[in-house]
Amino acid sequence: MAAYVVSSNQAFFLVPDSSVLFGFGEPQAAGSFANSAVNGRYAGSTTTPATLGAVIFSGEFTADGAISTGNITGTEDIGAASGPSLGVAASATYSISSFPTNGRGTIGGSIGGSGIVYVVSTSKFVVVSLSDPNPAALIFGQ
Repeated sequence: MAAYVVSSNQAFFLVPDSSVLFGFGEPQAAGSFANSAVNGRYAGSTTTPATLGAVIFSGEFTADGAISTGNITGTEDIGAASGPSLGVAASATYSISSFPTNGRGTIGGSIGGSGIVYVVSTSKFVVVSLSDPNPAALIFGQ
């Protein structure tokens, strides 16, 4: 992987493997981020699929920001090699810590499978799957 600094708060990343992934990094907002940072209504979608077999989705979700284990539920539209699925109910639990890695946590359920959550700000978070053989970054924003 190569990273190029574009400005004081922005970098461009390039992964020179068979997938040739690339994109800009985004700085995390100032503050301490735990479960309560993921709270409210979000739109979610797939971005940067690593392979052609990646499942593409978009949907609307609500997160409760509960202290020890948060819950997120919603409805998603899925595009997969087997065909589209519309209006699929989805849910997951998440746990995000402010220490030792601020704003990083885990998620498990039908949204992203088993994955890692990175909180960018109180209005945006990213999920990266650990269990999908064809992973993609999932972006959620208010």
